[in-house]
Amino acid sequence: MVETGHGLPGAQEVARAEWITTQQVQNKVFSLSLQVSLDRGEAEVIALNQEINADILLLDEKSARSIAVRLQYTVLGTVGVLIWAKRNSLLSNLSQELDLLQQKGGFRLSKDVYELAIQKAGE
Repeated sequence: MVETGHGLPGAQEVARAEWITTQQVQNKVFSLSLQVSLDRGEAEVIALNQEINADILLLDEKSARSIAVRLQYTVLGTVGVLIWAKRNSLLSNLSQELDLLQQKGGFRLSKDVYELAIQKAGE
């Protein structure tokens, strides 16, 4: 986010956020084995979870989510975070945020997922 998203909205906030920490994966073999079907970042998220046992993994890519679920990890994606934010009154309009994500962020979202998210958020 900070490196590849340099200059994009939110990159500086993420870089300065004290609550965000980075950790290196110790089990490189597991991470590399996951990279057969996932990109490096997703593989390292899943491998690191095996080491630290996080409460939730934040993953959007369908293949990464599928692997994490098979490993019995709890997974939440961007849309899930936004639904949570709407339910907790941190967002006033989920559909507006989803539209912005798609239009300005290039976020790919199927019509079915979009409609389900709106329904779950009570809009």
